[in-house]
Amino acid sequence: FVEGPLVAAVRQASSETLEAISIILQGSTDSIILAEQAGAAPIKKHPNFRLFACMNPATDVGKKDLPGQLRSYFTEHYVIPPDADRDALLSIISKYIGHVAMADKQAIMDMAEFYTEARKMAERGEIADGSNQRPHYSMRTLARALAFAVDVSNAFVFRRALWEGSLMAFSTVLEPQSAAALQRLAFQHIFNGCKNVKSLLSQMPPCPPGAFIALGPFWLAQGPNQPLPVDHYILTPSVQAKLLDLARVILTRRFPILIEGPTSSGKTSAIEYLARLTGHRFVRINNHEHTDIQEYIGSYVTNPSDGRLVFHEGLLVQALRRGEWIVLDELNLAPSDVLEALNRLLDDNRELLVPETGEVIKPHPNFVLFATQNPSGLYAGRKILSRAFRNRFLEVHFQDVPPHELEQIIEERCQIPKSYAHRIVTVFHELQARRQTDRVFETKHGFATLRDLFRWAGREAGSVQELADNGYMLIAERSRKLEDKLVVKEVIEEVMKVRIEETVLYNIRDPKLPCPAPQDTSVIWTTSMQRLFILLARALQHSEPVLLVGDTGCGKTSVCELYAAARQLELKTVNCHQNMETADLLELTESLPEAKLTEAWAAAQNPEDKAILREIAQLMNRSTPLFEWSDGPLVSSMQSGSLFLLDEISLADDSVLERMNSVLEPSRTLVLAEKGGWNSDNLEITAKDGFRLVATMNPGGDYGKKELSPALRNRFTEIWVPPVDNRDDRLAIVQASWRHRELQPYTEAVIDFAHWIGRKFQDDLTIGLRDLLNEGTHGALLKRNFHGLASLPQAQSWGGNAIVKFKEDARVELTKLVPSDWDPLKDYPISSSADTFGIGPFK
Repeated sequence: FVEGPLVAAVRQASSETLEAISIILQGSTDSIILAEQAGAAPIKKHPNFRLFACMNPATDVGKKDLPGQLRSYFTEHYVIPPDADRDALLSIISKYIGHVAMADKQAIMDMAEFYTEARKMAERGEIADGSNQRPHYSMRTLARALAFAVDVSNAFVFRRALWEGSLMAFSTVLEPQSAAALQRLAFQHIFNGCKNVKSLLSQMPPCPPGAFIALGPFWLAQGPNQPLPVDHYILTPSVQAKLLDLARVILTRRFPILIEGPTSSGKTSAIEYLARLTGHRFVRINNHEHTDIQEYIGSYVTNPSDGRLVFHEGLLVQALRRGEWIVLDELNLAPSDVLEALNRLLDDNRELLVPETGEVIKPHPNFVLFATQNPSGLYAGRKILSRAFRNRFLEVHFQDVPPHELEQIIEERCQIPKSYAHRIVTVFHELQARRQTDRVFETKHGFATLRDLFRWAGREAGSVQELADNGYMLIAERSRKLEDKLVVKEVIEEVMKVRIEETVLYNIRDPKLPCPAPQDTSVIWTTSMQRLFILLARALQHSEPVLLVGDTGCGKTSVCELYAAARQLELKTVNCHQNMETADLLELTESLPEAKLTEAWAAAQNPEDKAILREIAQLMNRSTPLFEWSDGPLVSSMQSGSLFLLDEISLADDSVLERMNSVLEPSRTLVLAEKGGWNSDNLEITAKDGFRLVATMNPGGDYGKKELSPALRNRFTEIWVPPVDNRDDRLAIVQASWRHRELQPYTEAVIDFAHWIGRKFQDDLTIGLRDLLNEGTHGALLKRNFHGLASLPQAQSWGGNAIVKFKEDARVELTKLVPSDWDPLKDYPISSSADTFGIGPFK
């Protein structure tokens, strides 16, 4: 029996799929017809054919009950956990470790006592995991602890091996206080009756024969590549503890590892550090809600030489064969059916079935599978994984970096003076204190994260004044409320002992600007535009991804065009929408023969170019692939080093945006798992130095608008773009936008009339800047105000009489501002000729 489409986890299949196979469950002589194969004869069951299915109870996440009729075809058995019987538990433990515990039979009883008490602690709620949930301990947890102890018993004293295995399987998933409580329990039972325990725990085993790298008491096997130094990775006490937890699991290279923790807690960077330290290739796959199993396993692609379809292995299969370390990033974003397809690989038998070829692949001895995720419920799109699936991993929980270690990390990683690092961390702690007491940062967008501190320290500062200015531009200028901004300014000035002057900071004529101001004479350099341009230029100077947040018509897209013109960069824009897919960013599949022939014909307009004609003949006379991969706008921007703009990013689904996580990291890399093809070694691309990424969005709350998830949002340098409400700025912009110079004297009247309408609606921005610029003349503006009044969102609740009265009041006010005989409430005749069409005075 070879397991194929009838996967063991029957529960995950749809009801329709299960009903399709129900015919072979009804009797010993039944047959099945393959509807997909035209004209196929019925396939009768072999006398020796047997079908087994297994499932978890419907009490777990994602598990459902079978339809009653289908369930009745099975002979059902309920499997009682073997640890429910003490004798069975002792027998299982003895089976695992009995051959290495010949001189210490008491260790079998001690491990049984420890496992029983640990389960009771979890059931009573005395311990919790990193997500504050009750941990799930099962026989798989115990079996892995025992198997680990057996594997390392040659390097450690047996009781020490049991201790390390118990820490690996039972405590790394817990939050710190629970982990300490469980470790006390393990110490009490595992070292029961042992003498000189301190000596046992301080034991450093000798290096095994071969190439190994020491990390604490663990010797990790060196990979095929040369180990590389990682100078930017700072080994603080908490970071070393995280690395030791990972090294303990990696030691035997038998178990998949799931790292859960908040954003910017160092999950992926810890894996990358260990991979570089030990000489293993590090492969990262970013999951999203539309991740397909083909991205892991592979798919059929076109052979470029003969045009035939052949199976090309995916990144996971390649890593299995080559012995690479693979990271499934943001695991709980991937669909459940994709994750469940990995069950056999995550089990202790460690094998992967490729359904397209029927091949069962065993992993290379160096292969290690990692997965990372943020806690569910705190981050958008993250779902709760089932207990059965999570239990297949050895879980390690990462906490945030302790506050007392921040100074050391910032100082050594960013290479700044210790006094600067101290000031940055002091500001961070003071803002945290203000958030807790004054609640000024109650919203998520007002709180500084660890990534903000690294960006702050990464910006060059030759003085304390520049350091304060950089912090103000990073943290204060993303605040959407004036009171939040003032608090940040007050804290920075108090800690840095300097004054922050915005008039000096945002001066477009400052010779120290990171890029020259554009020479476009049509640009009106208002105070708000100068601020926005300088903030954007400062962020992009340090290759930071930028998120511009502001209402429509405030200049978000325009400032990107200005920056691209000033730096002479190509600007590539993608307008996001609700039905957007990752393919819209990464790939453009095109017809290969058509593209080649079109290009060849265009080049062959010169009669002398006979080589192109010969190429056309060859393309026509041989079989060629129908389609080929063509780099999408994001990929081509990374490779060409251009400015990439994601307009209205919040309209796109989170699953699409999460695909770009690795691009937003300082490494700025992207693995094209969707590409496949023959050049699989070049699936990972790194952005060129000139590549810059900017995204724009409207604040959440408007129709169809939403806020980005915190995990995605804090990867950007966020800049709040307030609406242009300064009267002088509006006057300057409208004055320069008139189509006819003779209308310029009416500028103040138009601004005053828009302000009057705003007072009536108790909203100064009822008539926005874009409304003023799009009208062109005050007459068109009047048409909008009078005849389009009922369409304004602020007037939706008004009745007909109220609108009529308002129109009359508006006519009186307009007459005061611009004396005229024109009556906007009058019906005007329609005129038409061969060249013009008009209504009243409008032609």
